[in-house]
Amino acid sequence: IMALEEEEDNLYGLFVCEDYVVKDFVFGDETQQLLCSNMSSTDFDLTGQIVWPASLLLGWFVWAHHEDIFRGRTILELGAGCGLGGFFAANFASKEPNSVIITDGNDIVMRLLQRNVDFLQFGESVVAKKLLWGKVSELQALYPSPEDLPEVIIGADIILWPSQIQNLLTTVHYILFTRFAAGLKPSEVYISYVVRANTTTDLLYQKAKEWNLLIDTIPTDSFLPADCRVFDPLEKRMFSVKLDEGITTSRI
Repeated sequence: IMALEEEEDNLYGLFVCEDYVVKDFVFGDETQQLLCSNMSSTDFDLTGQIVWPASLLLGWFVWAHHEDIFRGRTILELGAGCGLGGFFAANFASKEPNSVIITDGNDIVMRLLQRNVDFLQFGESVVAKKLLWGKVSELQALYPSPEDLPEVIIGADIILWPSQIQNLLTTVHYILFTRFAAGLKPSEVYISYVVRANTTTDLLYQKAKEWNLLIDTIPTDSFLPADCRVFDPLEKRMFSVKLDEGITTSRI
């Protein structure tokens, strides 16, 4: 059986392209270089090889709020893919070791993230780590104490799969509640996404309510430059997530 699994892995590898190019992403007066795929599409499980529109939206949000939200802070990016949002935010974040942790759950995408860590040379302040949503033990390994938990959490297009919403909110809730219970300043959560199915959006709000989480929409015209607000058939949204501190029971 093991030999058969090894053969399947080798065959799968034949169809996975890990050839990446350096691209420049410009936000205002800042430019972020990044290794990413030049393809317009990829395997459904390897969407993290491509920079999608929601990642660009998150980049503009970071640029608009680099002083008031990201300057000198510790940051966690969930489901990072290429890591555009996390690496761009790292320019403004704390420079202490492990201040910016950029995560994904796919091994191939993790190899791309590590290549970007090596390429961009932020030093010890930025690391790439594998993180599966819903696994509290993995979060505790990354952040041994409540004080270590990130001050800012970001994500782009991480509400793509309805089946993963529960696990995503488990992860977000754990961080928010653990800091709250320790009497620490609440973490801030900012997520960009493209609305592909209203049923997925409805499920997100439903599950957030079950987790005692409050979702607030951030108008994109509050941070997106006018020349970027051209007609786009894709509906892109930005929102924040907060813990409903009136309900202080943990569900973990």
